[in-house]
Amino acid sequence: MRKLVIIGGGPAGIAAAAEAGRLGALVTIIESEHLGGRAVWHSLLPSKVWLAAAERLGSYGHDPLLGLHPAVERIDFGALTARIAALSAITRDRHQSELDGLGVRVQHGAASLVDARHVRVKDGEGESVLEADAVILATGSGPRLLPQVKPDGKRILAPRLMSHQAALPGSMIVMGAGVTGAEYAYLFSQLGAPVTWVTDLPEILPVSDSDISGHLASTLAGRGVTILTDSPVESAIADESGVTVTLRDGRTLRAEGAFIALGRIPHTAGLNLEAAGLAVGPAGIAVDGFGQTAVPGIYAVGDVTGPPMTANKGMAQGLIAARHALGAPVAPYRAEAVVEAIYTEPQIAQVGLTEKAAAAAGQTVIAVRRDYAANLKAHLTGETGGFVKLVIDPATGNVRGAAAVGSHAADVIAAVAALLPRSLTLDDLKPVFAGHPTLSELVFDLARWARPEDTL
Repeated sequence: MRKLVIIGGGPAGIAAAAEAGRLGALVTIIESEHLGGRAVWHSLLPSKVWLAAAERLGSYGHDPLLGLHPAVERIDFGALTARIAALSAITRDRHQSELDGLGVRVQHGAASLVDARHVRVKDGEGESVLEADAVILATGSGPRLLPQVKPDGKRILAPRLMSHQAALPGSMIVMGAGVTGAEYAYLFSQLGAPVTWVTDLPEILPVSDSDISGHLASTLAGRGVTILTDSPVESAIADESGVTVTLRDGRTLRAEGAFIALGRIPHTAGLNLEAAGLAVGPAGIAVDGFGQTAVPGIYAVGDVTGPPMTANKGMAQGLIAARHALGAPVAPYRAEAVVEAIYTEPQIAQVGLTEKAAAAAGQTVIAVRRDYAANLKAHLTGETGGFVKLVIDPATGNVRGAAAVGSHAADVIAAVAALLPRSLTLDDLKPVFAGHPTLSELVFDLARWARPEDTL
């Protein structure tokens, strides 16, 4: 029976452990804190509970077209943080039960490499060394901070502090234009706080096409969010009444609170990678399509391998690495089958090639688009803003990517993600008729309504 040791108990590590357990391996997963990792206890799950509250607050009893108007405007922050704690515990216990059922051993402690086949674990009872046929590193990522921009847990907040935040400042400055910055700029605004969203980049959401990010920017601006681009932050200083953010050009911003979302960096501290002959590059640990590092027998998955740092990417990599490490048949990781989603309102999602990425690579593509306003379900829910588009290779007619901005955007393009690795064309989508009326019709309607000259 092959022995597999997995360092890190977040989504990527759990996916690897579960798959290895299903394959009959002797699996140990080592987590320094709680099973579920930072995603469950400090970042992903807490943020999604906050976002769910914002979404409910925005939609509860509100639909003027149906004669419904807002009835609730108060938030019980104590109940909300209690919900985060409860849901984190439920998720941990579910993972524990599922791994127990697969014969996976969960060990709590700090893990480091002795060499490519041995892992040292330190816990409250002492130190032990585990031998492994293969090791999978799934240690995730931590926040990127600046020397003069650090959270204090009171006025200056960060994602890892939101799981126990019992109150929010009355106005906010959000720093960072990526996914987390977008979600929290929307969140704070939706909860009633005036928001200034500041970034050093020329536009928000740099990995999204400009028409997608522009739609979100204009929507949030219409709700009162002030967006400052090309504005690098120099410092953030808190005092008793608020926070002063100083920009590099000397301008200052003032609000009752600030939120740091300047990106994440792979977490490799304490792993003793050098002992196994493994180096870390600027973007993280380099791996091939199966998660193999430059050192035979050592794999890396999830955030520790660099962007995009999403849970579903990590889970996909974890499953593949486990199968490959155990000699089971598996295809290499394909990014075009993994949806990237941003849970603002409107929601944003993309999969595969974007127009921006194609242009950067010098590739010629054509985009076809359909507005939410052409969809009956969107009218029934009053959410007609937004659009879905497909990116097509004009030489082959193959669909190379999809993107959407609007209600349930990630669900709308999920079917495309399932089919992209199979040389998908518009003709493959045309015969599919989703339930009517649903938002999922958008992609298939787009394939039928696209003009032939758009794709030739």
